[in-house]
Amino acid sequence: MLVRQMEPITQTLAKVLYDMRFYEKSEVEAVKRKGIDMSTFNPFTICRISDVPQQSDGTSCGIMTVKFIEYLGLGIPFNTIDPAKFGYYRLKLAIEALRGEAYV
Repeated sequence: MLVRQMEPITQTLAKVLYDMRFYEKSEVEAVKRKGIDMSTFNPFTICRISDVPQQSDGTSCGIMTVKFIEYLGLGIPFNTIDPAKFGYYRLKLAIEALRGEAYV
């Protein structure tokens, strides 16, 4: 149900990015060669991953997003993110940013 509900967002985002000339010319041409109109092209897929930590407050969305991106890039399972350590994750990211070592 969630994937079905999110579909209009994926189409809208694809259209906005196309209108902003986000895509490389080669990407646009590859899509057009397939006979797909770029204005309706939907390059985004949605999948819902179960068994991952969930935000239980109104302030952890940013650090959770950073950790999910980090873990995704490193191939680490999401279920190893520890919500009890969000304070530590924030402090670590702030220190790394001040030192110029953060990937932000």
